[in-house]
Amino acid sequence: PSSVMVNTTTTVELVAATAAQRVYVCGFSLDNDTATTQLQVMYGTGTLCATDQTNLTGTYTVAALTLPNAGATQFQTAAGAALCLELNSNTQVNGHLTYLKY
Repeated sequence: PSSVMVNTTTTVELVAATAAQRVYVCGFSLDNDTATTQLQVMYGTGTLCATDQTNLTGTYTVAALTLPNAGATQFQTAAGAALCLELNSNTQVNGHLTYLKY
């Protein structure tokens, strides 16, 4: 598995798209300094997944959120799509993501 560190205050591409490959998310952990920040994991193409957006999760309103690495895929993108994290406010979010890509 690979990991990526998340340190953002805006919508961010977590894993870049690669033609014909999917991103398989095994787990993630995020935290921020307020319980009012809403975030959502999604995939799509183009800059910041702006084209063909598909939500992978519902909207979370959290101060801290953990989806532990359970040794299995929690969700996956479509082939050739990037994985993004969308935030509803300009609040610092930190964390990590564990994933496979093939």
